[in-house]
Amino acid sequence: MEKPNITSFKTTYAYHLSGAVVRLEWEAINNLFIVLKIGKKIKFLRKKNAADVFLYSNAKAKLYA
Repeated sequence: MEKPNITSFKTTYAYHLSGAVVRLEWEAINNLFIVLKIGKKIKFLRKKNAADVFLYSNAKAKLYA
């Protein structure tokens, strides 16, 4: 099995507001699942390349394959 690789990670909106829904999109290859970490919350996603998340405050989003 080859090493997982995230080729792109972006948002569809130019501006983010606290208390609003944000759509995150990514492309990954050779992965079984994706771990999306926003602040202290962790989500495990499988066979998806986008997620809608509700942001309560400014937080960094990290993506792991």
